[in-house]
Amino acid sequence: LLEVSSQECFAKDTIATLIGPASDSDEDILEFWKNFLSSSWHMTGTVKMGKIDASDAAVDSHFRVRGMENGLMDLVADQDFAEAFLDRFLRTILRAQELFLAEVGDLIDVHFAGDDLCGQKGPLISPAVYRRLIKPRWAQILAAIKARTKAKIFYHTCGAVGEFLPDLIEIGVDILNPV
Repeated sequence: LLEVSSQECFAKDTIATLIGPASDSDEDILEFWKNFLSSSWHMTGTVKMGKIDASDAAVDSHFRVRGMENGLMDLVADQDFAEAFLDRFLRTILRAQELFLAEVGDLIDVHFAGDDLCGQKGPLISPAVYRRLIKPRWAQILAAIKARTKAKIFYHTCGAVGEFLPDLIEIGVDILNPV
């Protein structure tokens, strides 16, 4: 976000920074986290944005990661790509958690995580696809979190999630929202 906001197209309209780290160094960002950490519903990060059809962009101009239709199709039609894409996100999330929890892991009681697995009538993807592609990566993320903090894992997913309850318990979810 700091890098994006410093680009000329944004900087020209910026009057002042109201709150933020002193610089974009890891040390200043971690110090900012320590001093201003508060509850948050969604994690954020920096990724390459592009037009809707930009193949090398992780997020399109509408802040969609490949778009819902493409993402779901990738899981069944192009599993090699889907696994590479998911593994790239996994590495990023694991590194972010490592840095974040090294600084604040002992200060938090609840750690939020989430993924929309279902719609109102049931799963968005087949349980088999979830168990093969999604669940193992979430298991790694939650294990990495639990290795660095005693905080309970508060996991959000939309929809009728009943079919996935045993899986979520197995990977380490402590609190589920909503039930």
